[in-house]
Amino acid sequence: MTAESRSGQQAVVIKVGGSLFTLPDFPERLPALLDTLEHQHRLLVVGGGKAADVVREWDAIHRLTERESHILAVQSMSLTAQFVARLLSIPVVSSMGEALKVWADATGPTTQILDVATDVLMLNGLEELPKSWDVTSDAIAAWVTRSVQMADLLFVKSVDWNTGSDWAAAVESGHIDGHTPVEVAKFEDTQRIGWVNLRSDHPSVEWLR
Repeated sequence: MTAESRSGQQAVVIKVGGSLFTLPDFPERLPALLDTLEHQHRLLVVGGGKAADVVREWDAIHRLTERESHILAVQSMSLTAQFVARLLSIPVVSSMGEALKVWADATGPTTQILDVATDVLMLNGLEELPKSWDVTSDAIAAWVTRSVQMADLLFVKSVDWNTGSDWAAAVESGHIDGHTPVEVAKFEDTQRIGWVNLRSDHPSVEWLR
């Protein structure tokens, strides 16, 4: 699966942090940010937010297996994907293949939300991604970007990327999960990675590479 990048800047996978759902003007801020992107196609991966936190709580109490927790946490992202879809009137696609077909058939820019459950819980996703809490929507968005190929990746978060930070520092601070650096290390040199704090007074994308 390929999507032109760099010169044409055709596609970008956008990880939308679940912590942003409590931002009162989230329905205005996110579309305004999307409008600033030069990419023709935008594929949103929505974080689990408090829905995933419920799974964490259940896991802590009932000691689910790592595989069971992983599956439930991924399925919680289906709920938040549908929430953002209804909030922003953005269509949902159920697989990367479906997203690429939309891109291929489109005559202009597209914005879609990817319900990741199908792709992540298929055999290849279960084999490639560790079944642990080291894999959250951050790593899943990076995996989606790597699987699509030649798309850029943008993290939309509630915190700033501190100048001079590296991936190890971001993991230590809790800004990303432990598996994300593994996935981004497999990116092609032409794939960019960006970061933006949507809660800032004037959100702007910082391209880290």
